Amino acid sequence: KKAFQWIADRIRNEEPIDTDHMVLFGHSNAPDALAECRAAFAGLAPGVESAPDSPIGAVVGTHVGPGAAGMAYIRKL
Repeated sequence: KKAFQWIADRIRNEEPIDTDHMVLFGHSNAPDALAECRAAFAGLAPGVESAPDSPIGAVVGTHVGPGAAGMAYIRKL
């Protein structure tokens, strides 16, 4: 939860979401962690709450392992 909060603060203060591009949530066999991630990032930008979910694939999943969850977005410049 602290990691999600740290990332949310960083998005708010330093690296905002470019809403011209898609936001995506992902998880590696961790639907509960995904729910926590979604809750932590809700309200950061319009449309974040309705962003789709996707399983984390083998390449990233090999590095993060099971139980990971996160959000992918393009940073506003």
